[in-house]
Amino acid sequence: MTVISEHQIQNDTRLALSKHKRGVYWRANVGQAWTGNRIERNPDGSITIYEPRPFQTGLPPGFTDLFGMTFQLIRPAHVGQTLPIYTGIEIKRPGKKPSDKQRRHLELLTKRGAIAGVATSPEEALALTLYHDDKA
Repeated sequence: MTVISEHQIQNDTRLALSKHKRGVYWRANVGQAWTGNRIERNPDGSITIYEPRPFQTGLPPGFTDLFGMTFQLIRPAHVGQTLPIYTGIEIKRPGKKPSDKQRRHLELLTKRGAIAGVATSPEEALALTLYHDDKA
């Protein structure tokens, strides 16, 4: 049995959302690196960092793996305009759960009217981005 990586689920999900014209989505990148007061390149290609200190880059802990806009057809009051709705999708491998920080971020988004949730497959992300009237 082949175990699919979270990274592959993210890529497959972004492709499916694009193929089905659900909106515009980006992948959120975060990371940690080292910096210092002086950096020297060594002859062997390595580097030496003097007075090193770590730094974090990217978005805050708990931010969703994918974020963007899900396009929704707004009903009569907006005369058929299609408006974007902020969307956050946390990608997980099947059986894995979001961290407490991720769960709180998803709750914050949904309480503010965004589309937000966890998806373990492109199909789940597509279902998450369906307009609620279209789910019936």
